[in-house]
Amino acid sequence: MREFLERFHDQKLESLRPKREVQKSFIFPSSQPVSALQEVLSGQVRRIAKRYEKQGQPQRMATVDQDATIIESHKQAAYSHYAEGRGYQPMVAVWAEADLVLADEFRDGNVPARQEPLTCAKLAFAALPESITQRYFRGDSACHEKGLLDWLKHPDREKEPGGGIGFGVSAFMSPPLAQALRKISDSGWKTFGREADGTLRQWAEVDFVPGQKYERKESQSLRYVGLRLLKPQGVLFQDGSDRHFHAVVTNQKIEGGRLLL
Repeated sequence: MREFLERFHDQKLESLRPKREVQKSFIFPSSQPVSALQEVLSGQVRRIAKRYEKQGQPQRMATVDQDATIIESHKQAAYSHYAEGRGYQPMVAVWAEADLVLADEFRDGNVPARQEPLTCAKLAFAALPESITQRYFRGDSACHEKGLLDWLKHPDREKEPGGGIGFGVSAFMSPPLAQALRKISDSGWKTFGREADGTLRQWAEVDFVPGQKYERKESQSLRYVGLRLLKPQGVLFQDGSDRHFHAVVTNQKIEGGRLLL
């Protein structure tokens, strides 16, 4: 097994790593064998999609779920990660409806998930079969990154097989966004669910425009949908509050409760 895995390694790529005092985290480009393995994975995804077709279950919708996962390791070469351990933090993109891995990217443990998430997303969408007619993307706040969102909402996506990409990404909770959420009146929140302990799940439109100077006038504006978790009277979260706020940034116009489900 070790000999097989070593065939995917390219020691020359190690020379690309900057010195730690220059750049602490670095994402290695894929070696040629690893890139070829991604092509094999893409072919497998398309083959499985054809099997769905033959079984009378054609897959027309594809939601790409993207996330980074910590893999603990005690190797001397492993770097420290944010959870106070050592290991690696690969990025993985999954086709939710078909439960298939579309793409992954090896990363050291000290690489933050918000660093260059676009590479993995591009590989994932490129792996989808041409039979897909609806494309979506969702991710946590690590995916709230300029390069990725710019690519997802770019008009060129409309010209590709499958059409434009609708996305919902957990918004990075900046102080201005948190302030905007707290300014929403109680009447502005709409209940769309209730948890087992009585906690209400509520949504609201957020009047928030981020200070993104890079956006051009013709750039597609994004929508912020707030999520409020409201405890029943007499019940509190561990931090002593009776409500928590979150938000999703999206380019979709569907009803907020449906978006957050």
